[in-house]
Amino acid sequence: MKNKFILLILILFIALPTAAFFLLFEPYYETQKLGWSPTAYQNRYLAAEKYLARAGIEATTSNSLINANPLSEIDTIFISDARNVLTKQQTEELWQWISNGGHLILSGPPTDWEAGSSALLERLGIEIYSTDCDCDRTNYFFDDEASGENDDDTEEPVKSKDHGNLKELLDTPEKSDDSHHPIDEISGSDTTDNNNNRTDKAPIEESTDPSLITELEFDEVDGVLHINFNPATALYHPYMDDEEDTESDSQPFYWQGSEWGTHFMQFYIGEGMVSVVSDPAIWQNYYLEEFDHAYLLSILTDYSKTVRFIVGSNMPSLAALIWQNAPEFVIACGLLLITWLYYRSRRFLPATGINYTVRRSLAEHIQAVGDYLWQQKQSNALLASIRQEIEQRAGFYIGGFNQLSQAQQYQKLAELAQLPMERVASAMAQTDIISELVFTETIQSLQTIKAKL
Repeated sequence: MKNKFILLILILFIALPTAAFFLLFEPYYETQKLGWSPTAYQNRYLAAEKYLARAGIEATTSNSLINANPLSEIDTIFISDARNVLTKQQTEELWQWISNGGHLILSGPPTDWEAGSSALLERLGIEIYSTDCDCDRTNYFFDDEASGENDDDTEEPVKSKDHGNLKELLDTPEKSDDSHHPIDEISGSDTTDNNNNRTDKAPIEESTDPSLITELEFDEVDGVLHINFNPATALYHPYMDDEEDTESDSQPFYWQGSEWGTHFMQFYIGEGMVSVVSDPAIWQNYYLEEFDHAYLLSILTDYSKTVRFIVGSNMPSLAALIWQNAPEFVIACGLLLITWLYYRSRRFLPATGINYTVRRSLAEHIQAVGDYLWQQKQSNALLASIRQEIEQRAGFYIGGFNQLSQAQQYQKLAELAQLPMERVASAMAQTDIISELVFTETIQSLQTIKAKL
């Protein structure tokens, strides 16, 4: 009984605080905005990639046109700066790809375009020029806070460069195969009326000067597209002023712009098409969801399965170029290096002795003994035999030779051999000869004396 009472107390001790916790405390959720990922800051067209991916289009970004090969596997290529096409070969390959049915979306260089030429723009006959508009994307939007229009009852603030709705843009559903859908329709807005009559425009669109907006119309597309190109630069083609001008190889079939100049132009090249814009930033992460920028991108890539964004002109390393153009040479050099290392490397087995089957001659043995004694500095042993033979012959042929003193013996030998006394004495008595020249002279003197006896 006592144990049951204690168990009941323990259960109450645990249950009462638990129940109080759930009754008195209410859970809540807090969302913390961390901003864009590092990938979004590094890739300015990441939002465009994901937008096209939602439509079933394979879109990737590359920092060089070289990395886009083979071109035949790509339907649409967007080049953010026409100067990214560096070589004449790249220009010819790109032109051939367009003629075979490719679609090139090309953007002209910025206002400092004189710093580098573009073979593609020259071939199209397009000129880029700076307009008289001093505005750009950082100052041609009205500042509501500065103008006092940002009241407390405003439900949605003007979008800044953080674009809080960018995530909604990237979560758009897939595009239909048989019709175009404006970006507002994809994101859930009502676009049954013409875009000019929309009542759900974002504040940034409402506050933009209408003279800066380019209106585009396309066949099989209802309504007018409003595009906010940077008015600082514009496009020009001689065909716009004189449609009978046939000097240029390519004439645009459609062009449109704002009050500050032409910002959009299209050409037919063979079976393909080139679309030229004056401002590539309309499809960057900051500006993709503004106006009809995303909708224009979906129209230009409507019949494409693969899209490649070229945003740089980085050249691959020398090793990568060699491997790309001459892989057989690299493999052959590798095999040659491995063979040489195998030949020069040390063996890991005991050394095998060499068995000589040919016997050496007596002269080779004598030569080897002489070389050994000379290396051991034993020149006296090499001269001892001939000196002893000379003394024996002199004692036999010269009477009383052995009873003479050493100096008298050398004198007799010098008279007999007709050699100087000093040379004979050096040949018969000098020891520890280390010079090959002196040794040779000594042998010659001894042989001369021996021959006279």
